[in-house]
Amino acid sequence: MTLALAHRVMSATHEGQILVSSDHAELLGTELPEDLNLRDMNENLLKGILKPQRLWQVLATGLREEFPPLESLSAVPNNRSSQTTGFIGRLREIAQIRDLLEKSRLVTLTGAGRIGKSRIAVQVATEVLTDYPPRRGGVPEVRPKGGYSLRCPLSRRRRR
Repeated sequence: MTLALAHRVMSATHEGQILVSSDHAELLGTELPEDLNLRDMNENLLKGILKPQRLWQVLATGLREEFPPLESLSAVPNNRSSQTTGFIGRLREIAQIRDLLEKSRLVTLTGAGRIGKSRIAVQVATEVLTDYPPRRGGVPEVRPKGGYSLRCPLSRRRRR
């Protein structure tokens, strides 16, 4: 487990909760003491980690067993597209977009084609997903005069 993954797993827990990754659960295998068990917490999307991670909660005598849902991106309803590659660089641009989002509910990214506007928008959306409470509804559909239908790719509304 990398340090970044360990940090993200720790940030998903609640006070008093102990989680382990699938890799560590496999290492423990059948060699658990009798009073120790693992509860499958399913796959979870963790901020900054590309692939969902299966996490396990440690259950033992004297440990609290019930907790609220894990504080992962999986707990926040979203239709964010999953990314198959890491995001490297453009920290200045990300910071600028985040600053603009604090001042306005809508930020438009413009520029020439294929320079990464959508990719950086999805990255920023992933980073700020847990900063904003979930809302009902979503971004309404916009119908310009040309008859084309535009939808915000980060809205909570399902595509038809």
